[in-house]
Amino acid sequence: MSPLDRRAKAAQACIDRFAGLEYAPGQRDDVRMAAHLLHHLGVAVPILKGRKWSSEAQGRKLLKKMGFADLHAAVDSLGFRRIGWASAVAGDLIALPSTCGVGALGVATGNGSMLAFREGYPGATVIRIEAADHAWRVIEHG
Repeated sequence: MSPLDRRAKAAQACIDRFAGLEYAPGQRDDVRMAAHLLHHLGVAVPILKGRKWSSEAQGRKLLKKMGFADLHAAVDSLGFRRIGWASAVAGDLIALPSTCGVGALGVATGNGSMLAFREGYPGATVIRIEAADHAWRVIEHG
């Protein structure tokens, strides 16, 4: 399977698991969605091992305890190359601003779209990427 096919399949796995489901910190949230993507791409996420949270406040506290200023710094620690969000392809992670102050994540699904939990939507939804901070190239595609 080509890297692009692997990336598309991983993004689809995220859609299959999270699309339409309501946001629930620690269970159905952007961190768990990103981890699901990485798992399907064969990328380990050791910073999540044994970590649990059930509210945004607990998530923020956990990030600080691990030494990260925000969620984007935690993703940076995984060593992925930052790219412009407009260059994202299926299977990349999208860095989004958030109202809680720690950042948010989306999963690029291709054609300028992403799967994300956003205010105003009933659950995780595939939407156009209209503004983002940046993105991360999770695996190279050729």
